[in-house]
Amino acid sequence: MSVFKKVLVAALSFAVLMGIGVQVDAAGKTTDLTAGQYTVGSDIKAGRYVVTPLDGTSGNFQSTTGSINVILGDPNQDTVGSMYVSSYTVDLKKKTEFNLSGVNAHFEAVTKRTAIRSDDLHAGVYQVGKDIKPGKYAITAKQGSGNLISTKKGYINEMMGTDSQDGMYVQSYTAKLRKGQIIQTTLELINLQKK
Repeated sequence: MSVFKKVLVAALSFAVLMGIGVQVDAAGKTTDLTAGQYTVGSDIKAGRYVVTPLDGTSGNFQSTTGSINVILGDPNQDTVGSMYVSSYTVDLKKKTEFNLSGVNAHFEAVTKRTAIRSDDLHAGVYQVGKDIKPGKYAITAKQGSGNLISTKKGYINEMMGTDSQDGMYVQSYTAKLRKGQIIQTTLELINLQKK
């Protein structure tokens, strides 16, 4: 191995150890979209985005495959049972078709990802190893209600919420998260604490 490669490997290892963000492979391009139907690759560049509602609008953000299905809006204005999310983090892959219904949205391109140990996560799709360090976690609903799902390299399918009095939601869930596992949450905010 050349000296350059050794230095590069050492620098990347230090960055990961220190929790410094890792550059995203294919960064998207920040843009705003109005309500409508869109295709990734022709209407918006493929990449990772944090999607937020614009101009006080609220409505559905969903893909035709069903892999994206959230209500963007101000959680403080939610009258239907704390299902609104103020942002949704997602990887948009080429040829994915999605709809914005009743909502205009800002798509902020993500350029760096930092794997957390213990912190809050907003609604979105996260990968263990890139966004969350592998390990055993106590996952707690901090704001809103919705689903916590994982089907790749570990199965989770839990309805979570801050109000568990009706018996429909649990407030916390313990999970062992493995590298490569994909975690999807539709809650406004969850907290992960490494055990």
